[in-house]
Amino acid sequence: MNFARVPLVALFVAGPVAGDMGGHTHGEAVMYLVAEADRVRIELESPSVNLVGFEHAPRSHAQQQLLDQVSLELAKPDLFLEFVGTNCKPRSVDVEVPYSAEVSSDSSVHSGFHASYEFKCDNLAQFNSVIVTLFERFPGIHGIAVQWVSSGRQGAELLTVKDNKLQMK
Repeated sequence: MNFARVPLVALFVAGPVAGDMGGHTHGEAVMYLVAEADRVRIELESPSVNLVGFEHAPRSHAQQQLLDQVSLELAKPDLFLEFVGTNCKPRSVDVEVPYSAEVSSDSSVHSGFHASYEFKCDNLAQFNSVIVTLFERFPGIHGIAVQWVSSGRQGAELLTVKDNKLQMK
């Protein structure tokens, strides 16, 4: 199957294997990972409160700056993803930040960050795990529910600050 033509989230529409992947749960983020050929694609979703401490539209310049700062940090996946067994370099990064600078009114809608990453990797056959260190930077994240597909296998895991290594072999 050529994953490049299938939306990443579509691979997981059959339903969650671990945790409530479809819900908006404070303290929990969701990650989807697909490894194929020489590419790794990752989608990351998190409620805003986990990353910036609030979900409403920014009410001050400081809150808008915090949204912008987190966006910049999420745009640097090398800061929080360590690939074990392979050398992966980001090819594309897309971070969707809730609320634009122009939004000034409050909203009762839950908001969240969404980030998409594509990596080109050397020696993907030796790729066996990813260490995720988002917990250190964002203590509002208590768990990351991960679903993955790699080398014709698939699985799901819940990562925590004490168990932050996704094993795929």
